[in-house]
Amino acid sequence: MNKKVIADLRVLMSDNKIDAYLTVSTDPHQSEYIPPFWLRNKFLTGFTGVYCRTVVTKKKAMLWTDGKEAIKVKKELKNSPFKYQVKTLVTADLNDEITWIAKELKNGGTIGVDPRIMTIAQMESLKDLVAKQKSLSIKYVENNLIDEVWEDRPPMPKSSVIIRGRKLEKTSVRKKLRIITKELKKSACDLHIVSNLESIARSLNARATDVEYNPLVISYLVIGTKNSYWFIDKDRIAPEYKKLLPSNLKLLPYDNFAKELESLSVSKTVMIDKNEVSQWVLNHIHPSAKIRYQTSPITKMKAIKNSFEIKMMSNACLRDSFYLAEAIFWIKNEVKRRPVTECELIDKIKEFKSKDKNYLELSFEPIAAYNKNAAVIHYEPKLLPSCASIKNKGIVLIDCGAHFTDGTTDATRTFTVGKVKSKVKQDYTRVLKGHLALNILKFPAGTKGYHVDALARQFLWEAGLNYSHGTGHGVGYVTSVHETAGFGITPLRPMSIDEGMVFSNEPGYYKEGHYGIRIENMVFVEKHKDKFLKLAQMTYCPYERELIDVKMLDQKELDWVNKYHKIVLKKLKPMIKDRAMLDWLKKTCAPLI
Repeated sequence: MNKKVIADLRVLMSDNKIDAYLTVSTDPHQSEYIPPFWLRNKFLTGFTGVYCRTVVTKKKAMLWTDGKEAIKVKKELKNSPFKYQVKTLVTADLNDEITWIAKELKNGGTIGVDPRIMTIAQMESLKDLVAKQKSLSIKYVENNLIDEVWEDRPPMPKSSVIIRGRKLEKTSVRKKLRIITKELKKSACDLHIVSNLESIARSLNARATDVEYNPLVISYLVIGTKNSYWFIDKDRIAPEYKKLLPSNLKLLPYDNFAKELESLSVSKTVMIDKNEVSQWVLNHIHPSAKIRYQTSPITKMKAIKNSFEIKMMSNACLRDSFYLAEAIFWIKNEVKRRPVTECELIDKIKEFKSKDKNYLELSFEPIAAYNKNAAVIHYEPKLLPSCASIKNKGIVLIDCGAHFTDGTTDATRTFTVGKVKSKVKQDYTRVLKGHLALNILKFPAGTKGYHVDALARQFLWEAGLNYSHGTGHGVGYVTSVHETAGFGITPLRPMSIDEGMVFSNEPGYYKEGHYGIRIENMVFVEKHKDKFLKLAQMTYCPYERELIDVKMLDQKELDWVNKYHKIVLKKLKPMIKDRAMLDWLKKTCAPLI
């Protein structure tokens, strides 16, 4: 980032009669992982964090991020013209940003926003916040101003698209569209606009490589009671895959979406999920259309996996558990001979996973963090000038996952590579106890994610400790590791935990400048009895026995860990060809008492 970019941006702001330019880090499809083509805030600020909002005024530049990025933003914005704030509570609204703008623009002014990157819900909230300030107003700027000052901008991704057949998808595209159409008719709607890339992928069994770490297709979808319309350049889909699409699904160019939408929506009742669809899309619906706001029927289809999908994902997770165990065994032995950089360990993780015959790509850049680096929740050593060396002392945190043809994975383990202090063991055991609390829990149907979040934190809270991320997130079926289905084990998610959901269980603790701890399994929800539910494990990788303070575990927790380790050994043993690794696994999985 250079100061000339901000200066050029301010010239455009003046030309457009804008006093403050507000930008959020997303794309027109409200994605978490964004193609380089739309990484505007990274270009503008140099900050590489996922959560990022910026405001540029005539004199100042401000950035907001969340607690997970606190250490990263401190490093990356050093000597930057951008000042920053770390939010203690992350919500979809823009209250902090508007409050700051109001203080800066004491005599009032106009806030410029790109309607393509703001959901309808965000814009409604933004308008309400601005109305309270009275002296402020909003102006839509469809030609994004950052794009206009961005030289050498990366190209728009247009990778080849595949349509997954019956071996990988139990339900055909025709049947899925029929199910969605049925929901449309129940709601007396003619059309449903879908801009969420995961929802499009799941509805059409379509995958591509448009988005790094996400096998998704950049496109729009309009589902109608008679015909549906997929806005994608048709030359991206080979003839053998087009055969798997129903005849009433019409293919239209991506760039024609706005024009065609206005025509298709004339005098129609249109279903829109205001938390997913942008204000720009709404602006291009014909004025004669009737808008019906409700949660997309695809949201539940994504969140609740059928038995076929759970079986496929469980198979993928089991193999991935082995690759994680393989990486742990490798680094534990390698550091006895020599220092190993975090980047070397990441490359080894990639090597192990990529040998799988069903491997597609990583589901995120692996985290391999040694000692104090593990306190950076979204640590990325390859973005640093040099990778830290792992030595034969302390702890290492590995967080990694992949997309395989049969499922998406995500798992984290923290383990020793040498001697550690008793305080580290105590904190690890507190995190483990919170992790176990959810694994052991039996809960009534209808329980919300935020109801159980506190259970995972309770043992840390007792010691005056906490962590600044959610306890769990939904995981997609070969779409995104952070599924956008509205579910999470977090104080902010009101969605019920239902049978068939797949998500992570990942409490942690991070002591800045010293160490970080996280333990993560993927789980799915299954029936217990009498309208009660429980979690079933998908990840089978041993916990670090050298970090467990057994005296801190009660008998139920101890029994659960010992039983889990017995299953881990049984499941992983057939995959192990190295005798030394098998001996290590047997020792690691031996009963704690």
